Amino acid sequence: MKKLYILSIIGCLTFTACDQDLDIWDSETLEYSGRFLYELYDENMSEQYFDYSYGYEIRIYNTSDNKINEIWIDDYYLNDSLLLKSKFFLDGDAGSFKSKSSEFSELTNNEVTISPESNPEGQPEGNPESAEDRIEGIPQKYIHCYINEGKIIPKGATTIGGNQADSIFIKLTLCSGTASFKSVFIPEENRTDPNIAYKWEIDVITHDPAKDVTRVISGHRYTGYPEDHY
Repeated sequence: MKKLYILSIIGCLTFTACDQDLDIWDSETLEYSGRFLYELYDENMSEQYFDYSYGYEIRIYNTSDNKINEIWIDDYYLNDSLLLKSKFFLDGDAGSFKSKSSEFSELTNNEVTISPESNPEGQPEGNPESAEDRIEGIPQKYIHCYINEGKIIPKGATTIGGNQADSIFIKLTLCSGTASFKSVFIPEENRTDPNIAYKWEIDVITHDPAKDVTRVISGHRYTGYPEDHY
């Protein structure tokens, strides 16, 4: 019995060591959650933007509310072809899912793209200096995003090292447009820098459907095994 007990401990330690960055054990979205290596394609999968050799990952995890079918998808290395960290509300289950809505006004903000600093036309950067400061109509890439279709298939992929891993497929539309920002006062007790009294806050977001693009994420769950490193 002692030998079996020791082997059980070793097995548990080995399993958790492979994916120690994510704490998902109490998650209501466990079937979605984890690290996934992926390749990126256009809508029809006729053009590939990058392959596994780049080592890019998306990470999927539950929201702070920890509700079924509410997830974050985080493009961990923030490559220019995707740029995504957004919350999604889904219909279906991990085997077949899509966003509850594709209406622009009902989608959540993409946290890594909506910023007054992401303006290509030379709008002022940095913090505002007064309550009247305002920035209008800044072009914003990939403001919102929705999933057209997705699926995670247990043991649906074979890794470069010959191991079985869960496969992932997500077709998603990235919506672009413009955003305006207004100056907001920061109470002294909430300031990270005592000399900065104002910050930018999103005021109005508009959608330009002509700039929307659809991308396909295709990949497999990260295994942690040395032979699966590209």
